[in-house]
Amino acid sequence: MKIFKQKRYFDNLTVEGTDVISYVTRVAVIDHKNEQVVRLGYWSATTSKHINYVASELGYKVADVEDVEMDDIAENSRLNNIKIEYGVSDD
Repeated sequence: MKIFKQKRYFDNLTVEGTDVISYVTRVAVIDHKNEQVVRLGYWSATTSKHINYVASELGYKVADVEDVEMDDIAENSRLNNIKIEYGVSDD
């Protein structure tokens, strides 16, 4: 299980299971199988920072939804295999 330790963007970024939510909109899906965060459209600069931040913290790449297999996204969206921790890391 990957551990996502959120250190920034507390007010406007949420990760629920495999969903990345910026403000109140689902903007990306975490695909653990392929180690990528799949962007679900084109977003503002701030929302793009949120998506890139989640990918960076997990050590994953960012992919556009047009470039991935939808079956992989659907399969991984049903999984809840990410642990979310808030606060400052000792790393």
